[in-house]
Amino acid sequence: WEYNDVRINQFSLALLHLLKEPLPEVFLESVLKPIGGGRDFQWEAYDDAWVEIDGQRLQSVPGGTHWGGGVKISARDQARIGQLLLNGGLHHGRQVVPREWVERMHTPCAAAPFYGWLTWLNRDGRLFADASRSSWFMFGAGGHMVWIDPDNEAVVVARWLDGAHSAGFVRRVAQAFGS
Repeated sequence: WEYNDVRINQFSLALLHLLKEPLPEVFLESVLKPIGGGRDFQWEAYDDAWVEIDGQRLQSVPGGTHWGGGVKISARDQARIGQLLLNGGLHHGRQVVPREWVERMHTPCAAAPFYGWLTWLNRDGRLFADASRSSWFMFGAGGHMVWIDPDNEAVVVARWLDGAHSAGFVRRVAQAFGS
């Protein structure tokens, strides 16, 4: 249940084989730019992560930010992505991400009911007792969090949040929501 483990890196490699284009460019052009973001976005691969696909040499990027590779993104772009997901993949009348994909992101997986497609779920309140049960989260290296709360029609981004203080942060924000 990490963004930078063998499953995510294998997923990234599979997408690279399917799309035959560098994933950072696909994400930037297909998602970030259409929602007004991507100015400082970077998604870097490790130096030795090159593969050949149909005679083209491409780098396979990792899922997380560790050991010199991974995603570098602004809090504003994280909020834009969160809002896109809150809206079911829709941005200004355009379906940027398929609604079905977004639904699967916050549907519990069979192996772990606390996890969707690359997101953590709060359906039973175990993740954060004070957050709504419809809330779902994306967590990144360094204590980065995107909290999507459909009950309160809210997206909350926190950066460099010490994990020991996450529950207190969520409690205070939930209190401000009045939930």
